[in-house]
Amino acid sequence: MLYSSPQSWTSDKLNVLPDYARYPTTGFEPESQRAKQLLAVAVKGRFDSFFKGKDSPLLEKPESEASEEGNEDTPSEDDTEDTTDVIGGVIERSSDSARIVLIASNTFASDTVLRLASQGQGTLYTRPLEFIQNAVDWSLDDQGLLSIRSRASFARMLEPMPQQQRQFWEYLNYALALLGLGIVWLWRRQLRRSKQVHYEKLLSIEV
Repeated sequence: MLYSSPQSWTSDKLNVLPDYARYPTTGFEPESQRAKQLLAVAVKGRFDSFFKGKDSPLLEKPESEASEEGNEDTPSEDDTEDTTDVIGGVIERSSDSARIVLIASNTFASDTVLRLASQGQGTLYTRPLEFIQNAVDWSLDDQGLLSIRSRASFARMLEPMPQQQRQFWEYLNYALALLGLGIVWLWRRQLRRSKQVHYEKLLSIEV
C-alpha cells in the first residue's frame, strides 16, 4: 500500500530531530544501504482470531484474584453476579469483507512529526492526516468519500516539467495578465471618450 523512496534507509535510533548542520542533505546520517522500504499494507478478506480454539481471555482471572478466592469459603453475591455477566464465547474469525490497514510507524501522524515537517517545508504539512482519513474510508468501504477527497486534492496539481518550461509558463501568465489590464484600460478610455463626445454634441445642440 505504501513504500518509501528508493533513497531511504532503516535505523534503530529514536531521535527524529534532523541535524542539517552535519547532514545538510537529509538531516540524518544514513546507517545502512539505501533501498525502497515497505511502510504500510492493506489486506481485505477473512481473518482468523488469535484465540481460535482457545478459551476466552475474559474467563481468565489474575493470580491475585484467584488466590484471594481460594482463601474464601463462600463467594459473595457480588462475585456471583460478576461471573454471570462475563461472556465466554470466542469469535473465531471475521467476516469475508473485513479489512485491515497496518502501518509501520505509530508516530508518523503525531503532532511532533507534523510540526517538524511543517517547519522544514515552510508550510502546513497535512499529508499524513489525509492518509489516515483515506485509510479509515477504505476500511469502512466508503469509496464515495475517497473519490471526493482525491478529486479535491489533485485537481490543481501540475505534471513535473523542466525549469525552462516552468519559467516559460510563468512569464506567459505575467504577460497575459498585463495584456488583460491593457485591454481593460483601452476599453475604459474609449468608453470615456465616447461619452465625452456625446456630451459635447448635446451641449452644442442646446447652444
